[in-house]
Amino acid sequence: MRDFARWRSRESSPRVYIQASTWSVPFAWFIPFAPDERWLVLGTPSEPGDGGRATAAGTRTLVYATAMAQARTRVAKALGVLRRAHGLPAAGALGGDPVTMGADLKLLGAWLEEFHPHALVELDYGGLVHLLDDDALCADQSVAEVSAAISAVSAGEIEFATAMCQRFTGRWRALEALEQAS
Repeated sequence: MRDFARWRSRESSPRVYIQASTWSVPFAWFIPFAPDERWLVLGTPSEPGDGGRATAAGTRTLVYATAMAQARTRVAKALGVLRRAHGLPAAGALGGDPVTMGADLKLLGAWLEEFHPHALVELDYGGLVHLLDDDALCADQSVAEVSAAISAVSAGEIEFATAMCQRFTGRWRALEALEQAS
């Protein structure tokens, strides 16, 4: 009980090491990653795991992982692109309210700054991989689409940025619709 009281009396708040979202992944969460940092493993819980060992959760997963320094740089660059585009037609090409997106990126950047610079950051689709078939998982290029949209906004290519965002939001709206159906 004393340990809890001592912990609670600290001036700083505890770190949140894991951010979670149900039924979808927010747009901003894809920004810290590059398409080639993707790790996709297809399988079902009934199949044997790695090396023939059975696993409780199965091997099916979709994960992105990158160095913290890379993640911070990508978020900072995206925030810079959004700030430069603010008030221009390009800002709306990213498929959302630029003010909200800027706030999301600032929060994400601040969260990343709390960790050691040599740490890794990971985006794990978690249970979402069980809502998608193998073809849908293979076709999911959310990180590439988000990256392409940000680059296109930076280059003033509004139509391409809009197309990438529409492709991205179409995929994730379909998953979010499953939440309403359950």
